[in-house]
Amino acid sequence: MQRSSLVSCHLSTGLRSVFVQALSRAGRIGLPLCVLAPLGAAGPALVVQSKTPPPSMKWIEGGNTTIGTKVDEIKAMTETTESLLGVTVLETPQHKMRVDGFNLMVTEVTNEQYAAFVTATGHRPPEHWGDETIGAAQKVFLEEVGKQREEARKAGKPFENKTFSRQDWWQKNWQGKPWKIPTGQETMPVVFVDYSDALAYCAWSGLRLPTEFEYQRAARGNTDHKYPWGDSWDAANAASIQLKQPKPVGAYPKGARDGVFDLSGNVWEWTASPVVAYPGYKDLRFEIGPPNKKRNLDGIGRFNPNQRVVVGGCFQVSEIACRTSTRRPTERSQTVDALGFRCAASPQAGLDKAELILSTEFPRPDWPANAKYDASKTAGMGRWKFSAGTAKSVASEGQPPSPIPGYAVIEGHDHVLFAPASDLETITIKGLGEIDRSTKIAHLGVYSSSIDTLEPKLKKGTYMVSYRAAGRLVEASSAVPPEAPAKAAGEGEKPKGTAHSLRAWGDGLPGVQAPGEAPVVPGGEAKAPQQPQAPVAPAVPAAPAAPEAAPVHAFPEGMDLEVPNLIFSSLDGAPVAFIANPELEIVKPTQPSLSWAVATHKFYETGATGKPELRTLEVELMTMQVYAWCKVSNKSVGMRIPFKFTKGSLDGTWHK
Repeated sequence: MQRSSLVSCHLSTGLRSVFVQALSRAGRIGLPLCVLAPLGAAGPALVVQSKTPPPSMKWIEGGNTTIGTKVDEIKAMTETTESLLGVTVLETPQHKMRVDGFNLMVTEVTNEQYAAFVTATGHRPPEHWGDETIGAAQKVFLEEVGKQREEARKAGKPFENKTFSRQDWWQKNWQGKPWKIPTGQETMPVVFVDYSDALAYCAWSGLRLPTEFEYQRAARGNTDHKYPWGDSWDAANAASIQLKQPKPVGAYPKGARDGVFDLSGNVWEWTASPVVAYPGYKDLRFEIGPPNKKRNLDGIGRFNPNQRVVVGGCFQVSEIACRTSTRRPTERSQTVDALGFRCAASPQAGLDKAELILSTEFPRPDWPANAKYDASKTAGMGRWKFSAGTAKSVASEGQPPSPIPGYAVIEGHDHVLFAPASDLETITIKGLGEIDRSTKIAHLGVYSSSIDTLEPKLKKGTYMVSYRAAGRLVEASSAVPPEAPAKAAGEGEKPKGTAHSLRAWGDGLPGVQAPGEAPVVPGGEAKAPQQPQAPVAPAVPAAPAAPEAAPVHAFPEGMDLEVPNLIFSSLDGAPVAFIANPELEIVKPTQPSLSWAVATHKFYETGATGKPELRTLEVELMTMQVYAWCKVSNKSVGMRIPFKFTKGSLDGTWHK
């Protein structure tokens, strides 16, 4: 398909700097200098691909999709096997749904693919990979139980028999124990993985779980077929009930649909979908039996949003369970030998990672209620490290097995992204400053990178990005009373501003301290440092006791309070980096974008003489054009944010 072709994006080298300060100011406040390479200079050694599936994936075209099963088909199955009604009723009513295009793994995640994840992260291996270790532990356990039984017999005492649970032992004792993929099972689907295991693999690999609707889109396309290949069951197309264990992925090429294997049979597959009712759902009642012995049979759906839908059937079940519309409710903690998963990915680079970050790291209990973010407007890119893998299939009858097209073993994933804020309560840059001076913080977005950022200086991780207006800031919860004059600046000394709290809501949240100033206690004045064990008198004796003060964080060294700044704060609220004089403007939002150039990074470093010496370093500059949306739908705070990376750190192929 056209979505699967490699398309190179133009790399812009004619960028203008938005972070460079005048040399005099940079030298005065200790900021590094950034000088762009001249036009035509070579850019970073990276390649950007657009509309290209990640490794081991294939593009699935979106469209109106038939979801679920018709009631008359449910009745026909019930007349054959009455016990099915309690589950098949969950598939009703059949309806149409628009499913957007997405990327899907061409196979279920295999043992060799999952092993790369376990090796890289130290995650718990599946139970059957530790068979030898578990077997040795079971032997010791049984020997000990045998001794205890014999001692009880000799003493004439009763003995309560004990059992050994392989699963429980592995769950408690797997750390540090040896494991290996069972011989010959490298390309079989990984099993004995619960929902959290599947999510962990997705997070590490920069992917996500598909929804049940995406699965049905991949298995049905524009049809309403019962199986990926049609409406008639064919045991030669899927690993089903006649088998004792899964088959290697791709073992049933006739059952594949559009290059995606094992959508029916082999192992059940986790989806991200909770077990909830379809729109318009109603319980069913059927008259079942011969004409003279009719009786009513009720189909009552038992929905549980804490459970997840698993799909596709497996090698242990019949063709009824292997239908494309089957919804099997499953506890998220379940681990069995017939349950695995495959991954999906959205076409928008950075979206899946942003949604993961915002759902797992935000909102935090200590985060202000007005901090809202919109992952769908993320600007980002991702880079995968992968190898070919060993999975093979037979392309056509009589031919020897050949590598499965698209199959790969992911060995790592990098990302750089910015997820913007939404619902900003202003439509002017001045209004941002007013938000900043009030009881709120001017949230602009979330920056996350798996690569260290040279400037602003950030270790790999996730940071909240906010705006601080120029000048001394006085906030309701930490302001010096009007009748108390502010401390005068020394002769020739720049005012550094009051201690500005990024989280000054009077609820014990972390605050921020200006360089060289005393900490601020929420609800009181700036106070000089206390001596150890010295009593602290309340500011107003008659007032109720103030809540315990949260840790106070200092602004980053070299930050100039006389100019506006973008502040990058860690997840505990501590400001760790800044960009002075950021380029912000109120604009109509458009598509976010990324661009690259080579730049020269100049900074001072203590030399052999002990004095500061100017250093020059060639770096890679990535500029993000992003938009934090205002409540007024056609307005946003447009931002051009420059990020500098060590030369070579962005090398490779990136998806955007």
